[in-house]
Amino acid sequence: LLKTNNDNYNSITKIFDVQEKITYKITTKSGKEIICSEEHLFPTNGNQKEKSILTGLKVGDKLWIDDNAI
Repeated sequence: LLKTNNDNYNSITKIFDVQEKITYKITTKSGKEIICSEEHLFPTNGNQKEKSILTGLKVGDKLWIDDNAI
């Protein structure tokens, strides 16, 4: 987990031991690339608030992406 302090730096607050998983690379129309697992939830602008590859995320879906994200 990352925590932002008043100096706009991020501090690591906890490290998780993660199992090895198959990853997917999603490339958006604008050229942004996202590496994720099939369980990763993405905010969408459709009827569902969030989707993952397991719950039906597919080519052509629209994702909400924060341009100011780290």
